[in-house]
Amino acid sequence: MAGYPRILFVFRGTPADGREFFEHYWPEAKAIADPTGDLFQAFGLFRADWKRMFGPAVIVAAVRAVLHGNRFGTAKKDVMREPGLYLIENQAIVWEHNFHHIGDHPDFSKIPYRRSPV
Repeated sequence: MAGYPRILFVFRGTPADGREFFEHYWPEAKAIADPTGDLFQAFGLFRADWKRMFGPAVIVAAVRAVLHGNRFGTAKKDVMREPGLYLIENQAIVWEHNFHHIGDHPDFSKIPYRRSPV
Protein backbone atom coordinates (compact mmCIF):
# COMPACT_ATOMS: atom_id res chain seq x y z
CA MET A 1 0.00 0.00 0.00
CA ALA A 2 2.05 2.88 -1.30
CA GLY A 3 1.89 6.05 0.73
CA TYR A 4 0.86 4.40 3.99
CA PRO A 5 3.01 3.48 6.98
CA ARG A 6 3.80 -0.13 7.76
CA ILE A 7 0.75 -1.73 9.31
CA LEU A 8 0.57 -4.07 12.28
CA PHE A 9 -2.80 -5.67 12.96
CA VAL A 10 -3.85 -6.70 16.45
CA PHE A 11 -6.82 -9.03 16.48
CA ARG A 12 -8.94 -10.88 19.01
CA GLY A 13 -8.24 -14.50 18.32
CA THR A 14 -5.59 -17.18 18.29
CA PRO A 15 -2.52 -17.26 16.06
CA ALA A 16 -4.29 -20.01 14.06
CA ASP A 17 -7.29 -17.69 13.52
CA GLY A 18 -4.93 -15.00 12.24
CA ARG A 19 -3.11 -17.34 9.86
CA GLU A 20 -6.40 -18.56 8.41
CA PHE A 21 -7.72 -15.03 7.88
CA PHE A 22 -4.56 -13.26 6.69
CA GLU A 23 -3.39 -16.10 4.41
CA HIS A 24 -6.69 -15.67 2.57
CA TYR A 25 -7.02 -11.86 2.58
CA TRP A 26 -3.51 -10.40 2.99
CA PRO A 27 -0.68 -12.95 3.16
CA GLU A 28 2.02 -10.27 3.62
CA ALA A 29 0.30 -8.68 6.63
CA LYS A 30 1.97 -8.57 10.03
CA ALA A 31 -0.35 -9.33 12.92
CA ILE A 32 -0.44 -10.02 16.66
CA ALA A 33 -2.99 -12.31 18.30
CA ASP A 34 -4.60 -10.85 21.43
CA PRO A 35 -7.04 -13.58 22.51
CA THR A 36 -7.60 -12.12 25.98
CA GLY A 37 -8.08 -8.53 24.78
CA ASP A 38 -5.37 -7.17 27.08
CA LEU A 39 -3.80 -4.99 24.38
CA PHE A 40 -7.21 -3.70 23.28
CA GLN A 41 -7.95 -2.76 26.88
CA ALA A 42 -4.55 -1.06 27.29
CA PHE A 43 -5.53 1.26 24.41
CA GLY A 44 -8.87 2.02 26.07
CA LEU A 45 -10.89 -0.14 23.68
CA PHE A 46 -13.70 -1.64 25.70
CA ARG A 47 -16.97 -3.36 24.91
CA ALA A 48 -19.49 -1.33 22.94
CA ASP A 49 -22.97 -0.62 24.23
CA TRP A 50 -26.09 -1.59 22.30
CA LYS A 51 -26.46 1.84 20.68
CA ARG A 52 -22.98 1.54 19.16
CA MET A 53 -23.90 -1.90 17.87
CA PHE A 54 -27.46 -1.39 16.69
CA GLY A 55 -28.18 2.36 16.62
CA PRO A 56 -29.51 4.32 13.62
CA ALA A 57 -26.02 5.11 12.25
CA VAL A 58 -25.18 1.40 12.31
CA ILE A 59 -28.33 0.50 10.40
CA VAL A 60 -27.49 3.11 7.73
CA ALA A 61 -23.93 1.77 7.47
CA ALA A 62 -25.20 -1.83 7.23
CA VAL A 63 -27.62 -0.98 4.41
CA ARG A 64 -24.85 0.89 2.57
CA ALA A 65 -22.52 -2.11 2.96
CA VAL A 66 -25.13 -4.56 1.66
CA LEU A 67 -25.89 -2.28 -1.31
CA HIS A 68 -22.16 -2.37 -2.13
CA GLY A 69 -22.22 -6.17 -2.19
CA ASN A 70 -20.82 -6.85 1.27
CA ARG A 71 -22.20 -9.62 3.43
CA PHE A 72 -22.23 -10.34 7.11
CA GLY A 73 -19.78 -13.00 8.21
CA THR A 74 -19.92 -15.34 11.15
CA ALA A 75 -18.49 -13.83 14.30
CA LYS A 76 -15.80 -15.90 15.97
CA LYS A 77 -14.85 -13.70 18.91
CA ASP A 78 -16.23 -10.82 20.96
CA VAL A 79 -18.12 -8.69 18.43
CA MET A 80 -18.86 -6.10 21.12
CA ARG A 81 -15.15 -5.18 21.47
CA GLU A 82 -14.57 -1.76 19.92
CA PRO A 83 -11.84 -1.41 17.27
CA GLY A 84 -9.23 1.31 17.10
CA LEU A 85 -6.67 2.70 14.66
CA TYR A 86 -3.42 4.29 15.78
CA LEU A 87 -0.39 5.76 14.07
CA ILE A 88 2.64 5.43 16.30
CA GLU A 89 5.92 7.16 15.55
CA ASN A 90 8.92 7.24 17.89
CA GLN A 91 6.91 5.52 20.63
CA ALA A 92 4.17 8.20 20.58
CA ILE A 93 0.62 8.06 19.25
CA VAL A 94 0.49 10.82 16.61
CA TRP A 95 -2.95 9.96 15.16
CA GLU A 96 -5.86 7.86 16.27
CA HIS A 97 -9.40 7.11 15.23
CA ASN A 98 -11.91 6.19 17.90
CA PHE A 99 -14.84 4.48 16.24
CA HIS A 100 -18.30 5.90 17.02
CA HIS A 101 -20.06 2.68 16.00
CA ILE A 102 -19.28 -0.58 14.21
CA GLY A 103 -20.01 0.92 10.77
CA ASP A 104 -17.78 3.96 11.28
CA HIS A 105 -14.90 4.57 8.87
CA PRO A 106 -11.90 6.82 9.48
CA ASP A 107 -10.88 9.53 7.04
CA PHE A 108 -7.57 8.04 5.92
CA SER A 109 -6.65 11.30 4.15
CA LYS A 110 -6.17 12.88 7.59
CA ILE A 111 -3.38 10.52 8.64
CA PRO A 112 -0.33 12.74 9.22
CA TYR A 113 2.03 10.22 7.70
CA ARG A 114 5.42 11.34 6.58
CA ARG A 115 7.58 8.75 4.87
CA SER A 116 11.02 8.95 6.39
CA PRO A 117 14.07 7.99 4.34
CA VAL A 118 15.23 4.42 4.85
